[in-house]
Amino acid sequence: MDIAELQGILSDRGVRSRAFSIEGIGTDDEQYRLERSGGVWRTYYYERGNMNAVREFPDEDEACRYFLEVLLNDPTTRC
Repeated sequence: MDIAELQGILSDRGVRSRAFSIEGIGTDDEQYRLERSGGVWRTYYYERGNMNAVREFPDEDEACRYFLEVLLNDPTTRC
């Protein structure tokens, strides 16, 4: 899975765009984030200036699959 596919699935599943940020697009406080930094993919929940529940992945596919699972398992992310 890549970012484009992930974004399509999130949209189809009704995940609010304000609930997450991918590669810095849609940055707000209190949201799930997925970003690439220095060849590593990182997911975390950003709140009050802090990165919480940080996970790192070696590749885009693994990071996207985990990010999707996290967002779909949190009922507050949907419309």
